[in-house]
Amino acid sequence: MAVKAAKAREKLKLRDPAIVVNRIDNVSKIAFPSLYIIFNVLYWWAFLYWIPDEINDILKFDNRTSPYP
Repeated sequence: MAVKAAKAREKLKLRDPAIVVNRIDNVSKIAFPSLYIIFNVLYWWAFLYWIPDEINDILKFDNRTSPYP
């Protein structure tokens, strides 16, 4: 196990830090906007379709006192 860790550490030392930083930037350019879009779609789907409409529940609760037919 220690041998694998030592080899991995050596590989990291051989890499150019600029390449590592550029790779992180490139992954972030795709990952964060994609996750934001997915979150936004799920949020609005839940808001519009999944979460029950509380106003309809209130109006159906007591139809005798409701001014609406």
